[in-house]
Amino acid sequence: MSDLPKADTASVGVTFPAPGAARLVPTKKIKVEGRTVEPPLVKDKPAHDHTVLQSLAFDNINKAVYLAQLTNGSAERDKNGDLTITRWVWKGSATAPGYAYDGFMLLTGFGHGVSIGVDPDPATGVAHLWTEVDSEPYLVPGTAGRWSGRGKNICRFAYVDGQTLTNTSALLQKHTPVPGSSHNTVNIDPVYGRLVHRFELGGGMRYRVHDVEKARQGIWNDYVADVAELNPFPGVGGPSFQGYAVAGSYLYLLHGDSYDSPNSPAGIGNTHLTSVHLGTGAVDTTFLTEAGASLTYREPEGLSIRVPDRATPQVFDLGLGFACGTSGARTVTIYLKDELTQG
Repeated sequence: MSDLPKADTASVGVTFPAPGAARLVPTKKIKVEGRTVEPPLVKDKPAHDHTVLQSLAFDNINKAVYLAQLTNGSAERDKNGDLTITRWVWKGSATAPGYAYDGFMLLTGFGHGVSIGVDPDPATGVAHLWTEVDSEPYLVPGTAGRWSGRGKNICRFAYVDGQTLTNTSALLQKHTPVPGSSHNTVNIDPVYGRLVHRFELGGGMRYRVHDVEKARQGIWNDYVADVAELNPFPGVGGPSFQGYAVAGSYLYLLHGDSYDSPNSPAGIGNTHLTSVHLGTGAVDTTFLTEAGASLTYREPEGLSIRVPDRATPQVFDLGLGFACGTSGARTVTIYLKDELTQG
């Protein structure tokens, strides 16, 4: 059920496939073991805050990218689920790519920002963000009493530069897709006009894929896919979960740790990309990527699908985020995987 304000039903965009048109028929997939584009799309660029990047989302209509980070401050910020959203806009060319800083928002009481989605209106250019909301304190396993926030619900709201939103703001369109769930996060498939909802229920993580138009209206019982999350690295001490994205019939997962972790050797790391077939939930391919091996710190953080040209929406790539730099002066690097094959 959704709360105020009332959900809108704006179109995803006439140049994109109609939501649900492909359902789970075979679609192209990104080869996670395929080419990594060099140079990176972004390298060592500071965001609004200097904390570790948590996730990213490409706005393919406005040629922008949104970054989610924990807000600068004490550990209470993490426990409370306070996030900073940075917006960058494209100022480059095909031969000299680049983004310029274009503002920020502050979100208090939302969550950890493991994944966010952007849902732009092609008619007005207004970008709506989907995020977790109503943060609940969570004692992080394996830590010495570190608390973090995780969203009980999800929400949609318009990006407004410089605005601060609390989790009780009337400007939020809130949703509870799965009552009783926790660790709720969201991502957007811009190729097929879908929303991906990741959540925990009964001790396990799941993914449900919805048509984004129905999600805006609060219709959550007619999903396209529903699969359990399979850990490609069972046992203790495996790479940490760091993000996900969906395009068509494939789910992409990101796992890994920073170079200051004992199981992530400097110069190689343990960053893995995994493709999963949404029809079966089975792992397709898992690949150790050494993209950005020379980066400082190098913690993988966030996945997002990018459509470089809206006239050809079936040509897309996967953005892979890294938090870099030194403590107190973190930066962002984004690599692309662009090799497509028919799934």
